[in-house]
Amino acid sequence: MIRLVRLAIFAVATLLVAAGIGHSADKRPYSLKYALIFEGADPVAGEASCISGMACEFPGISTRDLKFKFKRSTGELEVDCFDCSFANGGTKYWCGYCHEIGIFQGRDYETLLVIRKRPLVGTLLLRY
Repeated sequence: MIRLVRLAIFAVATLLVAAGIGHSADKRPYSLKYALIFEGADPVAGEASCISGMACEFPGISTRDLKFKFKRSTGELEVDCFDCSFANGGTKYWCGYCHEIGIFQGRDYETLLVIRKRPLVGTLLLRY
């Protein structure tokens, strides 16, 4: 009888871990501090409370027609703007543990074998 109870507990625990219910380490909150410095404009700084494993938006920057999202678990940074990009020419950037990211004018809409020099229009500073 005790063996059946132990077997049932083991089976339930295995199912919970497999379903991700028992794994709460991915959902830990963290603090993201940021500053956005644009040429000829006042810097914008702030702090966001984020949850690991989920995209975190930067409040206070949307006034410049910009939106940033960051996923700490993958190191993915995404920008949504009219005509800007990161150093790779795209709107997504995988930076691992990054602190300073350049924001450039223009973007590459397709993969080209030519490297274009785009002017730097701003810098995003991160601390998390």
